[in-house]
Amino acid sequence: MTTGYDQFLHEVDGAVYLRLCVALTVYFEGTVEQHQSGIEHFYSTALEQVGDHLRFYQTDSMKKPKPAKGGAANGLRALLHVGAKVPVFYKLFVESEDAAREAPRYSIALQANRMLQAGALRLAMPVEEVLGRERHFVALAAELTRTLTFSSGYGGFSFNLAGESDLQSTGKVRSAALSHRWYGIDIESLSQTVYAIRQGLKSVGWLTLVGNRWLATLGGVDALAAVLPAAVTVHPLPSGVLIQAGPHPRLGDVNRTEDLGPYRAVGRALAPLRSPAHPRYLFTDALENEDDGWTQQWLARFDA
Repeated sequence: MTTGYDQFLHEVDGAVYLRLCVALTVYFEGTVEQHQSGIEHFYSTALEQVGDHLRFYQTDSMKKPKPAKGGAANGLRALLHVGAKVPVFYKLFVESEDAAREAPRYSIALQANRMLQAGALRLAMPVEEVLGRERHFVALAAELTRTLTFSSGYGGFSFNLAGESDLQSTGKVRSAALSHRWYGIDIESLSQTVYAIRQGLKSVGWLTLVGNRWLATLGGVDALAAVLPAAVTVHPLPSGVLIQAGPHPRLGDVNRTEDLGPYRAVGRALAPLRSPAHPRYLFTDALENEDDGWTQQWLARFDA
């Protein structure tokens, strides 16, 4: 882990259950079949970037991750298969560590819900591979989404969890607690956010993707760019825009009043698009599913 970020590595008896990363998560409306070409491009591009590090995989039919045969990128390509009958709940996670034991350093995820007509794609990598190479990550985000008709998306600091381990709930509660201080770290739950994306955006981040459907309600690219400060860059994409809130991602330390002016500028501009339908998920107690209203407060943290 990069010096200064070790505080975000959480473990119990040597088992890492929460790990800081930099991630790009993209949401789409519709089915996996409808977005097959864009999904395959995202997946193959992500494999080119991190495939050599990936060793385990899990699909919707598996209870626990399994080692990938040979661990080679060519073998991993075959894991993404869109057949004639796609499951109602589609899941493919390909990761560098066994998520039943440890939070991965590298991860590619695809999760979709046919009943909701929504899904998500995610690429996560270690902080040290992005810091100092932010322009490369922005270019990668543009390439990952080049052929995907996305609805929305977010990029920047996030957490990887040991999602299939006994410490999964511990990681969720810990990350929710950390969200009170570190506003620049996105706390993600793909399976929860897919419930919200058909009605708008989740929130904003260092990178925020806005699809053409939502962009049109703001008056288009020029109208959006006109209300944003010079510190914010709007990158046009085939299916929308990628909004970059400054040259580097920020942790957003509330205790030290870290400047998040560009994030707030983006948040204010996109506040009318934020979904009112996001489920609670930042729980203070995973067993009781109680969040004391924090989920909605956190999602609105950059609105004003």
